[in-house]
Amino acid sequence: MLKTIYGLAVTLAFFAVGTASAAIDPDRVNVLATVEENATGFIIGVGDSFSIDATNETWGYCGLSKCVTDAKAVNVVDDTVENLTIGINTFGRGGLAGRIGTGDVFFVGESFSGVAQVAGELFLFMWDDSHGDNSGGLQAVLTGFEEAPGDAIPLPAAAWLMAAGLGTLTFRKKRVGRED
Repeated sequence: MLKTIYGLAVTLAFFAVGTASAAIDPDRVNVLATVEENATGFIIGVGDSFSIDATNETWGYCGLSKCVTDAKAVNVVDDTVENLTIGINTFGRGGLAGRIGTGDVFFVGESFSGVAQVAGELFLFMWDDSHGDNSGGLQAVLTGFEEAPGDAIPLPAAAWLMAAGLGTLTFRKKRVGRED
């Protein structure tokens, strides 16, 4: 019985370590609809080419089921686009937008490629004038950016597996010590 528990603990610990290293994908970021500007932790220099590709997911912008769009700002209920002007920019409400450093806002939509006019960190967000009633999110795949130095690496979701495996090993060691 103890050998079975010990074998399970070792398996869990190795699985968790393998999963943890595979879970960190430096080119994919989550963009939450409820956040005004999602800091991505990725930077780019002036004149560097880059691209941003959004996953084919939907998010909501008004708290109602009729207000659901994709990254292109196309309403999935009635296949329309509602334009929204904020400051000097007019884009489709609920679409994916971005900004580099203190530069101008640009519409990303489903896919965007360009050359950076300013240096800085990439911010991504849903184009909306009120983020408090938004829901959901999507992922964006980034090309041409570098991870900002000093940014913390997110704790992978599988960390609990490693903790469980190590806890079982500790319990096993203490139990075997008492039997001697």
